[in-house]
Amino acid sequence: MKDMNLTGCEHSKNLDVSEFKLVFERQDRPVLLVSVEGKILFANSATFEMTGMSSSQISDSRFLKLTVPAFRSRMMEGIEDVMRGKNRSFTIRCMLQIESLLGEWVDIRIERLQHSALSNVAFYVTLERISTSDSISSSHNDLLPLVSHEIRSSLMVLDGALKMRRYREKSEYGREEMFPDLDAAIERITEKLRNISSDLIEYSAMEHGRLNISLEVVEVGEVLRHAALESAGSAAEKGIDIKVDVPSTVTRVWADTVRLGQVVQNIVGNSIKYCPDGSGIAVEWIADKGSGPKVKISDTGPGLPEDVRNKIFSPFNKGHNSLSNRESSGLGLRISQLLMHAMGGNIRLVGSDKSGTVFELELASAEA
Repeated sequence: MKDMNLTGCEHSKNLDVSEFKLVFERQDRPVLLVSVEGKILFANSATFEMTGMSSSQISDSRFLKLTVPAFRSRMMEGIEDVMRGKNRSFTIRCMLQIESLLGEWVDIRIERLQHSALSNVAFYVTLERISTSDSISSSHNDLLPLVSHEIRSSLMVLDGALKMRRYREKSEYGREEMFPDLDAAIERITEKLRNISSDLIEYSAMEHGRLNISLEVVEVGEVLRHAALESAGSAAEKGIDIKVDVPSTVTRVWADTVRLGQVVQNIVGNSIKYCPDGSGIAVEWIADKGSGPKVKISDTGPGLPEDVRNKIFSPFNKGHNSLSNRESSGLGLRISQLLMHAMGGNIRLVGSDKSGTVFELELASAEA
């Protein structure tokens, strides 16, 4: 059923409160009526069925408290725009703090409701659980040939290296100088196949909505410093300097400590692979009151080709530098994007040219 715009219905002018509720009750999707103060005044049967909550549990809840805290800031901004008349409606994809729906995505649509019969009602809300079956099927159909190509190419290289190694061992003229770095090549391909398999397992779980994430208030400076420290060893091997610029004061955000660190390490790790020896990487904290807290991660590498930039968060989208690709699964940035969305934030490529590449992480502030 399509969304109802009751404010534009001529026949609704003479409806009383009970008739209004009957109209909402007949909708086949969950509907809530919410007051200006954020109190839930009414929920239809579809809401009880979806959430598994009782009538008393629903009526005792504040609307915002139904959502996971990391999404509440964006939710408040959207509600304020609707109440001011800036937007007619607002839709957000988020997670609910409801036991039966933990880890699942829900689309929440909020629309202003103005009617004399419902003077205490500010807006009505529709909920829709995201069905991932269609998107997963499509995603996996697109992913299968890419995965097959990656694995086949890696196995061909591995097979060739093993054959050369056996030939060197059997040949009376076989000397190590004739086939240098065979063991190193075999180790690299083995690592790449291991990364592909582990990333595919995690990516598949995320696409199916089985996302292992625990949101809490964390001190972002500690997370950033620790993530940079984890990458310091591989950076030092190439003479790459990693600088971390975070405030000395405690700055809190909503995040999963491990997952946020994973995202930072992923981006920093990519920079280490792409950057030439002696380059620099910077991890900076940006406190932007207008748009929320951010983390900027930049490097002084050669930048990314245009075709790579245009599909930067697509699976198996990798640069042309063979050195940087040899251990990569090509799924890291897509996984990072899914993780940032799950934490109520976002990740975007700010720019990439000959002077370097810049990524920006948008986080959900917990200071308020």
